[in-house]
Amino acid sequence: MRLSLKNRLLITLSLTLLSAFVLISVLNYSTARRTITHEITNSSLPLLRENIYSEIREDFLPSMNIASMMATDSFLKNWALEGENESNHVIQYLQEIRDEYGYKSTFFVSALTGRYYHYDGILKTISPGDSHDVWFHDFVKSNKEYELDVDTDEAARNRLTIFFNYRVEDYDGSLLGVAGVGIVMNDFAGYLRDRQQKYKRRIYLTDHQGLIQAHSDIAKVEREYISIKPGISSIAQDILLAEERPLNATYTGDSGRVLVTSRYIPAIDWFLIVEQDENAALKTTRTALFHTILIGIAASLLVIFFSTLTINRFHARLEELATTDSLTGCANRRELEKRLERLLYRKARYSSDVAFILIDVDNFKHLNDTKGHQTGDQVLRILTQTIQESIRPDDTLARWGGDEFVIVIEDNLEAARTVAERLRYFFFKNWTAQNPEGPQISLSMGIAELGDTDNIEALIKKADSALYQAKRTGKDKIQLY
Repeated sequence: MRLSLKNRLLITLSLTLLSAFVLISVLNYSTARRTITHEITNSSLPLLRENIYSEIREDFLPSMNIASMMATDSFLKNWALEGENESNHVIQYLQEIRDEYGYKSTFFVSALTGRYYHYDGILKTISPGDSHDVWFHDFVKSNKEYELDVDTDEAARNRLTIFFNYRVEDYDGSLLGVAGVGIVMNDFAGYLRDRQQKYKRRIYLTDHQGLIQAHSDIAKVEREYISIKPGISSIAQDILLAEERPLNATYTGDSGRVLVTSRYIPAIDWFLIVEQDENAALKTTRTALFHTILIGIAASLLVIFFSTLTINRFHARLEELATTDSLTGCANRRELEKRLERLLYRKARYSSDVAFILIDVDNFKHLNDTKGHQTGDQVLRILTQTIQESIRPDDTLARWGGDEFVIVIEDNLEAARTVAERLRYFFFKNWTAQNPEGPQISLSMGIAELGDTDNIEALIKKADSALYQAKRTGKDKIQLY
């Protein structure tokens, strides 16, 4: 049976720590320097590297999720496709994301008009001749889904910022622009500075060219290359080519031998580098060698125990983030796509019926604007609860984005219509019972059935077309494709 990555990491960590301290216990003082260096290079530095790696992923993942959500938001796509009229709508959209999640920068750059929208208005029209706009053209040419870019934020007095850029494409895959959020580099530099002071190691990140992208000293960011920096340049190429697995190495610096561990972070396309001066480490261990031997095994067991708790916690949290919508508790878009793949397989193998119900809250944006987001969130929670009470245990409920929800049932169109009618009735009843004096809320639904030759994209497109017809012909209705 193949072990999971988490179990392999714990086993590797356990074996590395225990082996290092067993070796220390059988070596005499004349070999202590080599043993301690081995322990640092193969144990404590990699352990710290993995902790920092997990923390960076935990810090960056929400920002990437928000930027990804913006890129797939039907409001943003439809607004751009409809000609970018009434720019105050997208500006308010960016303001809401900024205020809700606390980002210093939120933006959308249109590929159609070149306008740079941000939370405070239209900043500019991008131009190929403007050096500040090179990032946009390079990103578009790269055809990447997303990238991290360290650059100055023109909307904030050229403040150094880490931007999370995501491509925004229309429903046919054509480019509409680039959307994303920004984290101030000062904040992240402070995070690295705290870790360096706590662990007494140097911690920084570089891109594939070796250019430093994040450092406790902002003066080094986007200015220094490890490939030409004295000392580390001797192993820079090894670091930048080690994408498949972490690298442990050494180089000779101004103060002596330096121990290095690095790891590639695929999610952000940067390399994490952790360094420690050997002399500084040995100065303490020379006077505490025998104490280290006695307490080493106990410390290792404690580290492994707490590392296990930490990894389990982060793993559970990442699993939850990956499959669950945080507001409503139902499945998110990614989880829905996985379940649709399984239903597509069952359709092909057993010829089972599959119906797709796309639900939209009528005038939801107006409700948010006039009654506030708390009322909007209440609508979504009541709708989620009503749907869960109206469907079978083996039916799938997922939040599609914003105020749109999806129900997938393994049945035909008529059964889906029955579910939809029941949902409309009970939602109106539940909402009215809890908000007798509140605004009247209605639902529009589009229903489509998976055809024999349909793929997931075709099924979604049909349901979306039916929903559009329901909205266009007056709302508060159910439309079959």
